[in-house]
Amino acid sequence: PIRRIKLLRPMTYDLFELGEFNMSNWQEVDDTTFEQVWQAEVDAVPEFTTSKITLICGLLLPIWDRLPAENMRIYRLQTEDGERAIGRLVSQEQLINVYARLGLDNDIQMEPDEVLRAVMETRATLNLVNGFQLRRSLVMGQPRLEVIGATGAMLAELKTMGCFTEVIQWKTRVFLPSENTDALTALLARFPVGIAVGDTAQ
Repeated sequence: PIRRIKLLRPMTYDLFELGEFNMSNWQEVDDTTFEQVWQAEVDAVPEFTTSKITLICGLLLPIWDRLPAENMRIYRLQTEDGERAIGRLVSQEQLINVYARLGLDNDIQMEPDEVLRAVMETRATLNLVNGFQLRRSLVMGQPRLEVIGATGAMLAELKTMGCFTEVIQWKTRVFLPSENTDALTALLARFPVGIAVGDTAQ
């Protein structure tokens, strides 16, 4: 079995394989130091955040198998002006796939900052229309935005977009700079977020 370590932070967490953790820069500290750096990170969290949510409401049982398999809870919400809603919560990237599975025209587009947030903060794995995936990967203890499914023939084009490659354990892997969205913007212009053609079956 693979041993993993889960590091809890005020608003998120990081998962490491044991060997990866041992090679990372994390260090054991005393309680006083931990309290100081923990409190500093807590203090940096904004008091309020605004986020967009989407509920799928109505008669859900006939289409239940076409909805995302993650987070299958039913939510009941009430807005400040008293409007009530009950349904399944779906994220923007999940909604794109739901549209495809229902055979609906989809004009939903995710902006690069939405994609970056979904992958790096909420740890979503996003499908692109050509079959690539974007996911958050830990490399030497540091989170990176990785392109999964890129073949040798595509590497040159991806590099012209601003992607970079590294050979890790004898395998060439493709990454996007997470601090600069220019490469991500170019990639999404060529291959938007969405379900791959011919991949709409359950």
